[in-house]
Amino acid sequence: MIKFALRSFIIAIGLTVTPLHAQSTKDAFVDIKGSAFKKEFDHLAVMPVIAAPALGMPDEIGELIMGEVLKKFKKSKITVLPPQQVKSIQDHFTGLYPETAIKASSTVVLEHTVRELYFRHPVDGLVSIQVVPVAAPFVDDKAQWGGTSQKIKHKGDGLFGAILGTNYGGNVGASAIRIVISDRKGMPVYNWLGGIEVLMQRNGDQLEVLPAADLWQSRKRVLKAIKYALKPI
Repeated sequence: MIKFALRSFIIAIGLTVTPLHAQSTKDAFVDIKGSAFKKEFDHLAVMPVIAAPALGMPDEIGELIMGEVLKKFKKSKITVLPPQQVKSIQDHFTGLYPETAIKASSTVVLEHTVRELYFRHPVDGLVSIQVVPVAAPFVDDKAQWGGTSQKIKHKGDGLFGAILGTNYGGNVGASAIRIVISDRKGMPVYNWLGGIEVLMQRNGDQLEVLPAADLWQSRKRVLKAIKYALKPI
């Protein structure tokens, strides 16, 4: 088994690991049944896509994600307040108090935005779309997480593999799309994740970060992740 501390990798490139959920889509709903969710939350405000900076996600991928999410909400007969309107409220706040916005944490700006949002619009809840790093379990060079799977590239097995075999397993850094929907009190009622791609490759019995040029090359994987992240809805 690969002796690799994923936390060391996360610290090294400035990522924050997000734990994976159980694989039953029923677990996507928090303290509410799926049938009740669909009745109570049919008008939602959508926040702009937020991606962990270290993932290096291209702008066009963010636009793809937003477009697909809005399309799928429409298909599910959910009315949405688009992210442009949510962002305009945030921009108005930062424009009035630029020094406060710069010095304050993003939490302060978010709280103000949400307050104004609910004051102006009769929406039932708020949608957060997050592109995050996760720890994906793998066995025999195949990772499985968030409704997807992917073979891990490797540069060879080295002397260690030649002697002891190549049945490697452990956790590998990967990316995912997480959809969180909160009610007007700020309590999450939906939280689900779709896996995108692995961020690492194997070099003998060690894991190393993939070159940036190897990432975000598959729109198909991104679309699959969106579909799974919204599957329970």
